[in-house]
Amino acid sequence: CFIEAVPLLVSVVGFVVFFTFLFAIAGHQLFQEAYHQRCEDPATGVPETWNDAFGCDSIDNPLVTGSNPAGSERGSGRTCPPFDDLGNPLECVYVHSGRGNSVAGYDNVAAGMLTVFQCTTLAGWAQVMYRIMDSGSEVAVPYFVLLVFFGPYFVVNLFLAVLK
Repeated sequence: CFIEAVPLLVSVVGFVVFFTFLFAIAGHQLFQEAYHQRCEDPATGVPETWNDAFGCDSIDNPLVTGSNPAGSERGSGRTCPPFDDLGNPLECVYVHSGRGNSVAGYDNVAAGMLTVFQCTTLAGWAQVMYRIMDSGSEVAVPYFVLLVFFGPYFVVNLFLAVLK
């Protein structure tokens, strides 16, 4: 009966919120400024793609987490192509709004919880991981492998076990 399962469901919901909060804090600490870097035309401010799907790893911007001082080797992130499809020059810039078109990001814990929930539903988690990898974060793959393994395949299946 559903009434008998309510106390167990409350426990599972508490566990899911704790799981989401834990990964949101980890994502906030690891990827806080990953969505603040993008390739754009310096003259017009137009991003490389209409949906701002690609990030970049800045080499000379001290505001960008993980960036290197001028003259040192480039980080492990993506470099901007020299020109876009229309022939306009591109460079990696720091933008103050870290919002992607379809992802909340990890600027704060609440946005991180929303991003973790989106990844837990397996809707666009690879795009989130690739965007963060473009910004030079080397721990994105282990983070998202753990998130995708434990999120949908372990935590969400607890709901099914309780309801059955």
